Amino acid sequence: MSHEIPNQKAPCRAKYGNPPAVLSDLKSELLLKSDSSRMKANTHDTFPHVSDWNNLNVLHRNTVSPRPLLFLSEGRHANPQSAFAGSADPGMPAHLFQCLSGLWKFQHSSSPFDKQDAFWDTKYDTSAWDTIQVPGMWQLQGFGKGPQYTNFNYPWPVNPPHVPHDQNECGRYVTEFQITAEASSYSHSIRFEGVDSSFSVWVDGRYVGYSQGSRNPSEFRLTKSQHQPGLHVVAVEVYQRCDGSYLEDQDQWWLSGIFRDVWLLAMPENGPIDIFTKTLFRGQDYTKATLQVQLKFESCAPREVELQLYDDRGVNLLKYQKTEVGRDCNFGGNCYQTIEMTVEDPMLWTAETPHLYMLVISTSDSHISQSIGFRQVSFIDGVFSINGSPIKLRGVNRHEHHIDFGRAVPYENMRRDLMLMKKYHINAIRTSHYPNSSQLYEVADQLGFYVIDEADLECHGFETVSNHPEKYTSDNPEWKAAYVDRAEGMVLRNRNHPCIIMWSLGNESWYGRNHQVMADYIRKVDDTRPIHYEGDQEARTADIMSRMYPHPDDVERFAREPGWEKPLVLCEYAHAMGCGPGAIKEYVELFYKYPRLMGGFVWEWANHEYLMLSSKQGLRMKTSDGKDKIGYGGDFGDDPNDSNFVLDGLCDSFHEPGRGLIEYAKAIEPVQCTGFDGKTVEIINHYDFLTLDDVTCRWSINTEANLSKSPTHHGFAMVPKGIKPHSKGDIVLQNLPLLDGPEEEAYLDLDFQISHPDPNSLQESLTRSIGHGQFKIKDSPKKPEILASLGASVPGLILCERNGRYLDIHAEGYSSWQIDMANGALSSWKLSDSQELFGGPLTIGFYRALTDNDRLSAFGHHWKEKRLHQAKHHMQKVEYSDGLQEVCSVTVTGRFAPPVLDWGIDIITVYSFTFQGVSIKVTGMPRGPVPDSVPRIGLDAVLNDIGRVNWWGRGPSTSYRDMKESQYFGHWEMDMTDPPTDSVLEYPQESSNHTDVRWVTFRTRHNCGGANPRIKASFRALEGASFSAKRLKEEDIDTALHRHELEEKVTKETHVRLDWAHNGVGTGSCGPATLPQYQLRISEGVMFEFSVDLIGLKDT
Repeated sequence: MSHEIPNQKAPCRAKYGNPPAVLSDLKSELLLKSDSSRMKANTHDTFPHVSDWNNLNVLHRNTVSPRPLLFLSEGRHANPQSAFAGSADPGMPAHLFQCLSGLWKFQHSSSPFDKQDAFWDTKYDTSAWDTIQVPGMWQLQGFGKGPQYTNFNYPWPVNPPHVPHDQNECGRYVTEFQITAEASSYSHSIRFEGVDSSFSVWVDGRYVGYSQGSRNPSEFRLTKSQHQPGLHVVAVEVYQRCDGSYLEDQDQWWLSGIFRDVWLLAMPENGPIDIFTKTLFRGQDYTKATLQVQLKFESCAPREVELQLYDDRGVNLLKYQKTEVGRDCNFGGNCYQTIEMTVEDPMLWTAETPHLYMLVISTSDSHISQSIGFRQVSFIDGVFSINGSPIKLRGVNRHEHHIDFGRAVPYENMRRDLMLMKKYHINAIRTSHYPNSSQLYEVADQLGFYVIDEADLECHGFETVSNHPEKYTSDNPEWKAAYVDRAEGMVLRNRNHPCIIMWSLGNESWYGRNHQVMADYIRKVDDTRPIHYEGDQEARTADIMSRMYPHPDDVERFAREPGWEKPLVLCEYAHAMGCGPGAIKEYVELFYKYPRLMGGFVWEWANHEYLMLSSKQGLRMKTSDGKDKIGYGGDFGDDPNDSNFVLDGLCDSFHEPGRGLIEYAKAIEPVQCTGFDGKTVEIINHYDFLTLDDVTCRWSINTEANLSKSPTHHGFAMVPKGIKPHSKGDIVLQNLPLLDGPEEEAYLDLDFQISHPDPNSLQESLTRSIGHGQFKIKDSPKKPEILASLGASVPGLILCERNGRYLDIHAEGYSSWQIDMANGALSSWKLSDSQELFGGPLTIGFYRALTDNDRLSAFGHHWKEKRLHQAKHHMQKVEYSDGLQEVCSVTVTGRFAPPVLDWGIDIITVYSFTFQGVSIKVTGMPRGPVPDSVPRIGLDAVLNDIGRVNWWGRGPSTSYRDMKESQYFGHWEMDMTDPPTDSVLEYPQESSNHTDVRWVTFRTRHNCGGANPRIKASFRALEGASFSAKRLKEEDIDTALHRHELEEKVTKETHVRLDWAHNGVGTGSCGPATLPQYQLRISEGVMFEFSVDLIGLKDT
């Protein structure tokens, strides 16, 4: 035998010591087929002649009933502290379990019928095979045709339950494990936490079984000979597709392989093989609870069972001992026993107070620990409640994704995701659209999250081929067993976790009889949680109403319906694709306003790009400056594909927070300011269980005149005690200064933080900053026009004279300008006849590079149809006066219009030049069938040698009129020498706007003549003015398909937009487009007007 299995083993993705546990072997009488869901078979020495992966009658062969991942520990008592930490107990010996993750031998073939050697035979030589990382996806390790992304289309001919034999790649895996003499006293099982899409297993050359259902675990009992002392060989054949793949059509990448951990588990002879815990409460005050523990044993032999309950400090609170368990069993071979323990004044588990206890279950040969959270889900007068109190779900949808490893997400990355969510005030997760790795639920229990656990079920692709897509599987009785199997695997693995507050029957699978059967099964095995399913639009089966991407007006109408009985959750909303989402606050405000609304889950947590590989060895492709190239649908030769629709997250593909996450966090922050009367600030506590007794408030005053980074006025304010959840309170600010000096616009900022975070509380350390408010306390005086202010401050005359094609304007010793008489544009500006500030003409602009929400909505199509991207200004005449004058006024008349079409906007631009600058006033009159709306109205400029940008307005990050609540008024700065593409989104598009800006200053990169010339653009007191600055051309951004494509198109010049107004971003890529109040609409015959002052400054 020559396998040469590498010795290298990767750290297992699981954290030991805090395993989940469940109980039940109820074989559903709901299934029509006789045990077809877990089909038994005789031992095979060869590959089964019938393809199980294409046979709806075979879901599993020889698997044990679904159960949680149970780890045994040695010693009379397990270590409760290790269990709370979610890490391995150092005293836990390896003979009780082994993680088989690491490097396996691997062979890839294009079909299960290719290379049909008996590779499972112990004598088979695999020394020439490749190696592969387990867990992992083979496409991301350089094998096969590469990953493929579709939103919902099946990438094979639709003919359920059959998948093509010639489009079904196959991966063959081989590894070894060692059984010690000590371990051989136990029987063993081998457990696969996740394999996509189906697989067959052999151990020591003997057939063990088959299983499918990619995101549910599969466990097989080994025979006596397979756990004898010595070296044993595991061989696994994984099939890219199976009949179950029709039910796994989630909006994500099609990837294959053993993508979760593989375990070798010791099975106790006398200990429980399954556990199910319930926390039940007596009365309405939640001061007395019953901990109900249901145990499942393999046999009914009498045994002694001891239960001990520890608090989170490791203090033993209760001990229960029962002898001769198992005498009264009437369930055949298995034995079920229920034990109840009374707990006085339990600390309740919520997402804000995730108190956990540890239950240790001991028998003569096993010790198992299980975390316990005392928590109850209920409806009070139809309102969704936890522990008797209404809550709001401030959630996200989360796919399992890692840019290197696909769905094989390392534990530390998953945990980082959840810690980031906590930091940004998220309290709920929908496991879209399948059960996640078991470790996620452990971390959610510990950190505090409400989880909707979703079955591994989506068959959205049938929509493409039929007007009645439900007929294929959801309403087809032939698929009943397959549907129930997916519910069974999810519930029986996960139902001990307090974080799970609802079961979901899947996603976008229409509605049919099989969903009802799933729900019936779930209610039989777990009566403690409600059922969710958005496809059940009338909630005939589900316990709550659910909707995707409704308009805020529709949500409010739903919330106001009289006589409602079931609450509403938005299982998907605020589609976070590209630059967006806009108008988040409109939804969140409705959630807080109406009791019927449970809250919602933003789609989605993170983008899903992958690193692009250049060879079978998985070498990364690099850009010209050495950065990794990342790709989306279509970049891997995958066809069909849905392009960049997979880039729709609040975080980027590296799971770094994006602008959408910052905006969402602002909308759902626990403490929000609702009013200010000059001395008293009204706040509201949006926590569901916590008071604000441990919260402090720091205030500061931010003025336009104070250019330093430190506020001149600041202090602390007392937050009153006893502000209960969902209640308001007043904060009285003492010693606020009177701003009657030279200050211009001024704002009061308030920052709320947990005052004394418990160093042992991860909950508090992650959420120290819990709110920020800002109020305007002094208006900006109406700024006089540049003609008066600058003309008076720098006396002198302006010379205006024609010079061939150009009109020259000189302010001797200070500034000189040129207007191109051919197009009427201001084309040159020099300070002191030195450096040229302009790198191109100043032009009228109405277009922006389309965002995803523009491009995939009616707005983008309309703007393209109206050829806005091709429209430009056409000069008709230029009027001016020659000679010396105090103010040189130049009037340009023209028409902004596109090719081909007959609409246009008559434009009159008046330039008024003084010694120090120019005031520009633009008047527009739309004519003809103009667009209903435009992306923006403003000026486009190209500036030379800009190194830094400073502004007074909202910042520090980008903002739009419907996406600006998280950006605050202040003095902000941007370094234009930073790599320009770093700020570009993964799919290039408009993403650089800063709104509600009063003025912006552009400082040159180098000193010139001892000075540091600047241009200051002032919008005066105009509300809603915006600017953007980037070293990329708008047309290059608009046509680029990847960020790395722009690296060779970076310009030395800075491209600037100075906008009077702009269209919001909305969520039109999947959901409501820009709401009416945020649209920039124009109409024929309705004039618009705006002004901007450009000031040349020479002081440093």
